[in-house]
Amino acid sequence: MDTDGCEESFPWTELQRCIPQDVLSKYEQRQAEDAISRAKLEGLVYCPFCQFPCEVDRDIFILKCPSHLCRKDSCIRCKEPSHWPLKCEEVVKDSETSLRKSVEEEMTKALLRECSTCKASLVKVDGCNKVTCRCGQSMCYVCRKPIRDYHHFCQHARQPAAACKECNRCFLWEQEESSKVVRAAREFAMEEAAKKQPDFVKRRVGPSDEISAKRRKSDKSL
Repeated sequence: MDTDGCEESFPWTELQRCIPQDVLSKYEQRQAEDAISRAKLEGLVYCPFCQFPCEVDRDIFILKCPSHLCRKDSCIRCKEPSHWPLKCEEVVKDSETSLRKSVEEEMTKALLRECSTCKASLVKVDGCNKVTCRCGQSMCYVCRKPIRDYHHFCQHARQPAAACKECNRCFLWEQEESSKVVRAAREFAMEEAAKKQPDFVKRRVGPSDEISAKRRKSDKSL
């Protein structure tokens, strides 16, 4: 179903004829999600358990997921299970579990990007550094700032991987090494965690560099 060069949509009657019902249901759900994202609703939040989109008032802090497959209550502020009437900072958590989770979250955040408009998480597998969210907002994958066009990026000729001598703009085709990014995020998060619990640095969070290297070598050989 190639749509290259065409901006029109397939008629719904034709989709019903050629797509299995289970795939069609997922396609219909995705269309609804995209329509909600493009609407750019001010109070749009997502259930942290099933990612069901909901519109809530500003004075609402507990999200009661309306999805019949979920129905869980969560805190809109910290994305954790509802802890009302306690405030987020009043919730008592296991220190080691909390620190370990914070390190893992920082490692994940290092790879993810967040849309400035709809707050959806984005990750780029390949292509240039001008990425567009399904809500229509474009952003720079390097500096994470919202952009309009390619003028945000360096327009000067230069050698690959060399710094530009005429400007300090982001590079359109510069690719980050995910392993280095995650390792740097882990080291920073571990240092912050060590300030709260010194013994925590003795415990490993995430795969070792040696294991990661073996996995990358194995993936390349496949």
